Amino acid sequence: MTAPPRSPRELGFLRVLSVLGVLGLLAIPTLAHPLAPALLKLEEQGPQRFTITWRPPAGRPGAAALRPQIPRACRPAGERQRLRLDGGFEEVWDISCAPDGLAGEELSVLGLQETRTEVLLTVLFEDGRRASTVLRPSAPAWRVPERPGAREIVGAYLRLGIEHILGGLDHLCFVLALILLVPRPRRLFWTLTGFTLGHSITLALATLGVLRLPSIWTEAAIAASILIAALELTHKKTSLLRRFSMLGASAFGLLHGLGFAGVLSEIGLPAGEIPLSLVAFNLGVEAGQILFVLGVWIPLRGLRWVLPEPPSWVKGIPAYVIGSLAVYWLIERVAQGLGL
Repeated sequence: MTAPPRSPRELGFLRVLSVLGVLGLLAIPTLAHPLAPALLKLEEQGPQRFTITWRPPAGRPGAAALRPQIPRACRPAGERQRLRLDGGFEEVWDISCAPDGLAGEELSVLGLQETRTEVLLTVLFEDGRRASTVLRPSAPAWRVPERPGAREIVGAYLRLGIEHILGGLDHLCFVLALILLVPRPRRLFWTLTGFTLGHSITLALATLGVLRLPSIWTEAAIAASILIAALELTHKKTSLLRRFSMLGASAFGLLHGLGFAGVLSEIGLPAGEIPLSLVAFNLGVEAGQILFVLGVWIPLRGLRWVLPEPPSWVKGIPAYVIGSLAVYWLIERVAQGLGL
């Protein structure tokens, strides 16, 4: 039996879908590695003396090739100690620097381009000051500021927030599910607003130490929330999350805020500038989320114009992709939490 001819709109939709599929296959090597930045911390212990803590990303291929470079004005002072961690290791050693310390000196990490890794870099001074940044393949070096001002703090934490949300595939999958569940612009706006309010509350509480939960179980709960959203995509229009989208997004946002707080717990907040840096980081998260929403919603509107009513099997693709990733993350994180 010969299949009926396809309409020009349907053929156009399938062509676009094929291109997106090819791009997705090309992106698999990049998405195969979770966001697991390396950590480099320098803490001032006294005049001209700093303790370095270096933690390469666990499970990242080629991580052993990453090498922190100390400034020329500093030299090693004592033996380097290696501590075993779950799935990786941490190295700690002391350095002795020139009378001016690290201010104005350059810190870098070799091997970032080869491993496509980012490094969360923090310098803690004895007087309570803190300077932080992110080293990446395009910018593997950073000069320690003399005394970071408000502009530098806002810029650094705003950038950290944007990079964290755009690099967090799990958070983006949940936002994508919300976009697909709530196609109407006005209702989508209020749904995403609820998600924003939810994660802003727990981000602040967790960062300030008011709320503390084990990070691995928080991450497992985030994976479960993504799975629930994916299952909602397979239901009829009367599904619970569709009916109470803002309330549901707010509740799940509380979980995701705890995940956002994880990166800040690693980097820390500058003494005396905690409210400013926390607000800047949260604004960065929101800016990254808006960029993602626009980057998804506008093409979807175009696809709906090309094919107002796509085949049922096409509608199920996002649900199964998001759901499969969520199941993988859930199993991986629960297993890690149980020590398996």
